[in-house]
Amino acid sequence: MFAQSNPELKALYDADQKDRDKWQSLTAAERQGMVPRDAARRKRVAEMLRAGALKTGEDYKWAAWIFQHGAEPADYLLAHVLAMTANAIQPPVDAWIVAATLDRYLRSTGKQEVFGLTLDPNARFD
Repeated sequence: MFAQSNPELKALYDADQKDRDKWQSLTAAERQGMVPRDAARRKRVAEMLRAGALKTGEDYKWAAWIFQHGAEPADYLLAHVLAMTANAIQPPVDAWIVAATLDRYLRSTGKQEVFGLTLDPNARFD
């Protein structure tokens, strides 16, 4: 029998994306208000990951999206590993997130992006 995607993880992903629905029109205060919600989602996903609750490519993809909205290089590196795992389990789940998480990790460590997928039009990429 095939594994079923985790509904709690899907709900966390949906909440993550809903926070960003109208990104361009959000105020700085609204964007800052996302920080504790993002942290809480990452904490819950980390607990789920440790418990072995991620089973499908979609689960790993959703987890990658949540961690790519992280706060430090380790979050972005984990997001990249999760995205790569998603693609290994169920190719192609989401090739964009694989590339974007690598760029985000590189940028967070002071290196140039590879794919140039940042939202910053002034970011340099190699």
